[in-house]
Amino acid sequence: MKQVRFGIVGAGGISNHFHLPELSQIEEAEIVAISDIKPERAETTAKKFGIAHWYIDYKEMLEKEDLDAVIVATPHPTHAKI
Repeated sequence: MKQVRFGIVGAGGISNHFHLPELSQIEEAEIVAISDIKPERAETTAKKFGIAHWYIDYKEMLEKEDLDAVIVATPHPTHAKI
């Protein structure tokens, strides 16, 4: 079965404690890239979960990566804009 290629926007608590641990357990899910406005948080989370690419601009991630789905894990007021 083909894997679904995920990008994650936001590398804070919700991603680190819920989305990424759960996605990591799903064989059909591949976490391709993550973005966060704080570079150290994006890089640390990418290393922790073995994510190959990290960005500080989610738009750059969307342009450069071949993704099937994106999880927006940022504060609620930012969801609509993203």
